[in-house]
Amino acid sequence: MSSISRLYALQETDLAIDALRQRLSDVISQLGEWEEVKALREEVDSRRRRLEGLRRQQRDLELELGGLRDKAKAVERKLYGGEVRNPKELQSLQDDLHALMRQISHKEDMVLQLMLEAEEEEKALQEAQAHLFSLLQEWEKEQEALTAEKVRLEQELGRLEEVRAGQARQVDPPLLALYEGLRSRRQGRAVARVERGLCGGCHIALPTYLVQKARAGNAPVQCTSCERILFAG
Repeated sequence: MSSISRLYALQETDLAIDALRQRLSDVISQLGEWEEVKALREEVDSRRRRLEGLRRQQRDLELELGGLRDKAKAVERKLYGGEVRNPKELQSLQDDLHALMRQISHKEDMVLQLMLEAEEEEKALQEAQAHLFSLLQEWEKEQEALTAEKVRLEQELGRLEEVRAGQARQVDPPLLALYEGLRSRRQGRAVARVERGLCGGCHIALPTYLVQKARAGNAPVQCTSCERILFAG
């Protein structure tokens, strides 16, 4: 195998390594919690806190209602128990009872409104929790597949890097340095196959003498346009 053939084989390995590294980078970027999952978790937590707040307000109001009803019963006992006979006192008690009943009615409306809001919030919370559960199942499956792919890619990358090291040792250092420099400037493709008299890298027609020199394979020949090393094997 000529030195240029070895260089071309090295490039094929390098391109495969590049593709693996790119895919590995993509896989790693996808590992971790989805933004949609994070947003849904936050929604569930927010709705749970709101529901707890509504129920707490409802309990507080129900305690207030209990106190108001006890007061109203006490006033009713005085008003209708026959103990109080003074008309002014009776009128005062009547006014107190009416005021208490208005407060009770207002608090009952507030409790009813809180109950309705809590029911709606609980329904929304259950729907969000169901959506989160479904999304988590999908996310976990994807993460499992991505983790397995990451392991496979790392193993394949390690194998190819060993192959690459062996191939690089078979290339003369000056030629390898030329290859590495061109590869960094030419998007990873330092060697171009000659195809029907054209450079496979830039697709420019090559002078006949260059094609002949490239076919001889005695020394590296570079394209006059893109400077890639020509491989005519």
